Amino acid sequence: MSKKFDNTRGILFVNFIKKFFRDSSKISALDIGCRYGLLTFEMAKAFKKVIAIDIYESAIEKIKERAKNFDNIEIYKIDFLNSNFDDSSFDLIILEGVLEWVGLTNPSISPKEVQIQTLKECKRLLKNGGILYCGIENKLFPLYWLRDPHSYLPLTVILPRFLSKRIYARFNDNEYYGQNISTYWGYSKMFYKVFRNYNIMIPIPNYKYLYYLSSFNPKELRSKAKKALKIKYPKKSFTFIIKLTIFLSILHLTKITNNFIILCKKIK
Repeated sequence: MSKKFDNTRGILFVNFIKKFFRDSSKISALDIGCRYGLLTFEMAKAFKKVIAIDIYESAIEKIKERAKNFDNIEIYKIDFLNSNFDDSSFDLIILEGVLEWVGLTNPSISPKEVQIQTLKECKRLLKNGGILYCGIENKLFPLYWLRDPHSYLPLTVILPRFLSKRIYARFNDNEYYGQNISTYWGYSKMFYKVFRNYNIMIPIPNYKYLYYLSSFNPKELRSKAKKALKIKYPKKSFTFIIKLTIFLSILHLTKITNNFIILCKKIK
């Protein structure tokens, strides 16, 4: 992936987030699972402070090298659920492509329980009025039945978990299958347990590249997807996904599109 494409991804994200704050220059943000800083550095250009965390040493070392040119980025190798940040520390918390992986950190309980623990910790760390941004895949998207976006195996995304765990272990040297994605209804139930104020939306073409964002209204989704087709993408698969999204909207199957953005606001 080119540097220019990475910058585009970060710029799109920052422009989207700015809509929720009166003065983005005062934002304090936590980037969980920052990896190589695809969002971190663009946020640092626009926000007051960015703390980036990851559990992988290789990612942390690379992002630290790039962060030398910024004085408002702090980087830590740490497990989020053991981070010990103070209450109400952040205006914005980002879980982009992360919530589905947190179950790997604690095999002693179910991935869903770890996900709920993660959401509760996010709520604790958010200031009143703060925003949690979550980008995550949709379990019902038909192409994921053929190839799980995280195990890269067929069927594991829809089979009962005890079977998925066995299949995954069989093909991955007995590794634990802690990845977990859900449906629109599953996410609604999960987020409602922690945040009463949340909204699930459909990003176009996906949550990593926020060119357009739609409700589940078929007419609105179809209209925005057609506009998105006019954009030149570096990946041909994006165009295919957008066309498939249009097809699903025609059938009024908007809740089985490829992924979601879930926005939560912490209210007193």
